Amino acid sequence: MELSKEEYSRYSRQLLLSNFDEDCQLRLKQAKAIIMGVGGLGAICAHYLAAAGVGQLVLVDPDTVALSNLHRQTLYQQQDIGKLKAVVAAERLRHINSLVDVVPVTTTIAQLDASSLENASVVADCTDSVDARLQINQRCYERKIPLFVAAATGNKALALNILPGGPHGCAACLFAGSAQVEENCLQQGILGPVAGIAGLYQALAILQYLSGTAPIQWGVMHYFDASCFSWKTLNLPANPQCPYCGEQNARYY
Repeated sequence: MELSKEEYSRYSRQLLLSNFDEDCQLRLKQAKAIIMGVGGLGAICAHYLAAAGVGQLVLVDPDTVALSNLHRQTLYQQQDIGKLKAVVAAERLRHINSLVDVVPVTTTIAQLDASSLENASVVADCTDSVDARLQINQRCYERKIPLFVAAATGNKALALNILPGGPHGCAACLFAGSAQVEENCLQQGILGPVAGIAGLYQALAILQYLSGTAPIQWGVMHYFDASCFSWKTLNLPANPQCPYCGEQNARYY
């Protein structure tokens, strides 16, 4: 497989990077990324993955566009209100890069057909529900798919990269037990660019992983506080009792 003249021109600026060559671009072209949720995080993440040339994007979201989404969910416009997010986002991304195969899926995570995850290179968790996050975490561990998690609320964002079978904790360790006190945009509000920063972090980490251009910090939580423009990191250790990353769960390794 080789890059076409159009691909060389389209991706020329990233191909000029000292650590990014044709092989890196071909790895992106052959990759399949699943974006779980195309809201404030997923819209940004999917936009940059499409623009960079990730070969196939599967957009999973059952929701419709609302007026309150527009300050942070940048793929949507006023005329999209009431339309299915995944369908609208897929159409916009095809206009951004017609070389990318974009597949909209309008079911919930629980209803998602297993075939949608076949041959997935990565999964990006861009959801805002603890239940959805736990389901995504389980599916990625069952299929050993690298998982890139992000969350944003208020003035704070969080990002975590998970490699099933790696010596670190998982999304269940991070989010389990918080379902009853879940904080999301509806309760806490959010400043639009904070969601964008979380989505950009996901896109950057995914592109580095797929292209092989940088080592990934697996199991390291990155916290961003927009009120003081600060980043903090914290290692997330595996929980021996966790049903996914715990010591008793060799079936996932």
